[in-house]
Amino acid sequence: MALIDDVAARLAPDDPNAARVQALNVFALMVGTLQVSRALADQRLADDVLEEGIQNALALLGTERTG
Repeated sequence: MALIDDVAARLAPDDPNAARVQALNVFALMVGTLQVSRALADQRLADDVLEEGIQNALALLGTERTG
């Protein structure tokens, strides 16, 4: 939970408790994405899953990645 609390503090420095659930959801998304990717035998598909997971995590955080 220390990691989650640190992320939440960065997401909402004025009220980290308000961002705690969001931080947990993003963490759960990233862990699930990594596990699914590792379970796939097709490396291209695994890479696509990882990329989509990154995009989804950034969307949940209200950030976009360019490039």
